[in-house]
Amino acid sequence: MVANDDIETREKKKTDNKCSAVLRPADEYCVTQDKETNKPSANSPCSACRIIILVAIITILLIGFCCAAYFLWIRNINENETTDTLNNTQHSITSTIVSGTFGTPILSTEAQTDTLTNPASTLTTSTDQVLSTTKESSTSAAPSSTTETYCSPTDRTILHLNPDQIAEVNRKLLPHNCEAYVGYPAGDLSIEILKSGELEFKKLDVIIENTVDNRTSCEIHRKINFRIVFTSDMEKAIIRCSVINKHFPDSPAFYSKNETVRLIPGDACKDNSVSQSHSVHPSNCHYYIECQNKEPYGRACQYNFCFGIYTVETCSPCNDVTCPATSTSCTNTTVVQQQNKAEMTIHSDQVAGLTSPRPSNLHICTGFIGNSTGDIKVQIQFAGSDNYQTIIPIYTTRTDTTENCGIRRVLKFWIGFTVAMYNATIRCKVTNGLHQDVSPIYSNSETLILVSSDFCNQNFNGTIGNRYHHPATCNRFVTCVGNMPYITACASGLCFSFEKDFCDFCNLVKTCP
Repeated sequence: MVANDDIETREKKKTDNKCSAVLRPADEYCVTQDKETNKPSANSPCSACRIIILVAIITILLIGFCCAAYFLWIRNINENETTDTLNNTQHSITSTIVSGTFGTPILSTEAQTDTLTNPASTLTTSTDQVLSTTKESSTSAAPSSTTETYCSPTDRTILHLNPDQIAEVNRKLLPHNCEAYVGYPAGDLSIEILKSGELEFKKLDVIIENTVDNRTSCEIHRKINFRIVFTSDMEKAIIRCSVINKHFPDSPAFYSKNETVRLIPGDACKDNSVSQSHSVHPSNCHYYIECQNKEPYGRACQYNFCFGIYTVETCSPCNDVTCPATSTSCTNTTVVQQQNKAEMTIHSDQVAGLTSPRPSNLHICTGFIGNSTGDIKVQIQFAGSDNYQTIIPIYTTRTDTTENCGIRRVLKFWIGFTVAMYNATIRCKVTNGLHQDVSPIYSNSETLILVSSDFCNQNFNGTIGNRYHHPATCNRFVTCVGNMPYITACASGLCFSFEKDFCDFCNLVKTCP
């Protein structure tokens, strides 16, 4: 027995020595056997060896993969930087020249695109032609084959004249403007005028306030603000804006639409007696005159609105107004027919005791006066009197228009009513200068229905809109603004309802005074 145990011990030592000498995890010879079951032991040292080797191999593969990805990333970055450097170098060599006209760098990167799509609107110039102008800006000359693309101007020229056109007046606050695409390099933008009776446009000397240039995809968009010192001989002159670019001798000049000068007389506000009022423009219904004391200013109505000869305060839709009419076909031999009609409209705002005019609530007289020797006067007949007498309104404006080779006058006026004028009658008297032997023509007459200026100081109950019955008629009402009364007329056939606070059908109103 002892001998057998010694033999087994020696055999086992031989086996262990083989395993320690050479690691062979796949060889079952190296697997430790369980003494009882004769099966591989779970705690065999060769299992740990295999795990360590597997982890090492995976780690090496991951490190190699990461290194390869890093080197590829570095390589791509270097290639991109090299490509950008080459492109920038080539662009700087081929795209920069100096304009011989302006002496400033001209970059044509955007213009090269238009060369392919619109060759008819470009001009190509050899670098040799401008080489002498580039020596100061660059010591290295581009090859003679390098070209630069210019852009010609286009037909997009717009002129806007401010309506403030007054002879011998120069205002900085109300400039005119012109804008156009002047090409690249920039062409010349100028103002031209054709005066009445002349045959050719001439360059007009203007005062340039400022110039703004904006670079588009190819050309330059230029806008200038300028002032014109108008003179009396510019009435009905035609003004236009022109674009000429000398870099394109074969390209035509471009012009804006024509604008006609409509002068406002410098004394248009000489009769104005209030701080601000409005009156009709003498020749353009889309404009009007704003009088600030004695100083006239030209203003424009909003689109599709006009200021007519009967308009008092604000512009109205053009279809609702009467514009000044002019005629140029009259001669000295023209027979002017006698006009036998005069019209008067008295505003409902009739307040006794006011001393300051209300330019928005004017009365109107209209008649045919023939020529400048004719006139319109306002007459009044006091209650209990049989005769009319002429009164002089505190505030008046006159508008003359030519009709049938004669003058039709619109007189707008404001009267400072007094207590003595209660129930008085007003009318207009029109005399014709072309027919002085003919009796004057009178308008319809109208009886005044006055309200006292202290109406709002009386003890009235509060209403929805501070509106009250007129003390003498049902189709008017009084609005109190503070302690000042303003009288408004209802539409024809309507009466003011105190309870409803608006004008209603008269048969539905039960509280008329």
